[in-house]
Amino acid sequence: MVRYVALFGSINVGGNRLTMADLRAAFEAEGFADVETVVASGNVIFSHTRRPTRGLEEKLTLMVDD
Repeated sequence: MVRYVALFGSINVGGNRLTMADLRAAFEAEGFADVETVVASGNVIFSHTRRPTRGLEEKLTLMVDD
Protein backbone atom coordinates (compact mmCIF):
# COMPACT_ATOMS: atom_id res chain seq x y z
CA MET A 1 0.00 0.00 0.00
CA VAL A 2 1.11 3.52 -0.72
CA ARG A 3 0.83 6.34 1.85
CA TYR A 4 -0.82 9.62 0.83
CA VAL A 5 -1.45 12.99 2.45
CA ALA A 6 -4.60 15.09 2.08
CA LEU A 7 -4.15 18.74 3.08
CA PHE A 8 -7.46 20.46 3.80
CA GLY A 9 -7.72 24.19 4.38
CA SER A 10 -10.24 25.84 6.68
CA ILE A 11 -11.36 22.64 8.40
CA ASN A 12 -12.18 24.28 11.74
CA VAL A 13 -12.34 27.94 10.75
CA GLY A 14 -15.24 30.36 10.33
CA GLY A 15 -17.92 28.21 11.92
CA ASN A 16 -16.89 24.96 10.23
CA ARG A 17 -16.53 22.26 12.85
CA LEU A 18 -15.37 18.74 12.10
CA THR A 19 -13.78 16.57 14.73
CA MET A 20 -10.67 14.70 13.72
CA ALA A 21 -12.37 11.47 14.89
CA ASP A 22 -15.21 12.12 12.43
CA LEU A 23 -12.72 12.95 9.69
CA ARG A 24 -10.81 9.70 10.30
CA ALA A 25 -14.09 7.75 10.36
CA ALA A 26 -15.13 9.27 7.03
CA PHE A 27 -11.85 8.22 5.41
CA GLU A 28 -12.13 4.71 6.85
CA ALA A 29 -15.74 4.42 5.65
CA GLU A 30 -14.51 5.18 2.12
CA GLY A 31 -12.04 2.30 2.26
CA PHE A 32 -8.84 4.14 3.11
CA ALA A 33 -6.52 2.40 5.59
CA ASP A 34 -4.07 3.45 8.32
CA VAL A 35 -5.83 6.81 8.62
CA GLU A 36 -4.14 9.38 10.85
CA THR A 37 -4.93 13.04 11.41
CA VAL A 38 -2.31 15.62 12.35
CA VAL A 39 -3.44 17.55 15.43
CA ALA A 40 -6.67 19.44 14.56
CA SER A 41 -5.29 20.81 11.31
CA GLY A 42 -7.41 18.71 8.99
CA ASN A 43 -4.33 17.14 7.43
CA VAL A 44 -4.81 13.42 6.92
CA ILE A 45 -2.27 10.69 6.24
CA PHE A 46 -3.71 7.47 4.82
CA SER A 47 -2.94 4.35 2.82
CA HIS A 48 -4.70 3.21 -0.30
CA THR A 49 -4.25 0.06 -2.37
CA ARG A 50 -4.62 1.69 -5.76
CA ARG A 51 -3.13 4.73 -7.38
CA PRO A 52 -5.49 7.70 -6.89
CA THR A 53 -7.75 8.51 -9.79
CA ARG A 54 -8.71 11.95 -11.04
CA GLY A 55 -11.91 11.73 -8.99
CA LEU A 56 -10.14 11.38 -5.65
CA GLU A 57 -9.97 15.13 -5.02
CA GLU A 58 -13.71 15.52 -5.61
CA LYS A 59 -14.47 12.50 -3.41
CA LEU A 60 -12.43 13.91 -0.54
CA THR A 61 -14.04 17.33 -0.94
CA LEU A 62 -17.52 15.81 -0.74
CA MET A 63 -16.55 13.82 2.35
CA VAL A 64 -15.51 16.98 4.19
CA ASP A 65 -18.35 19.16 2.93
CA ASP A 66 -21.10 16.74 4.07
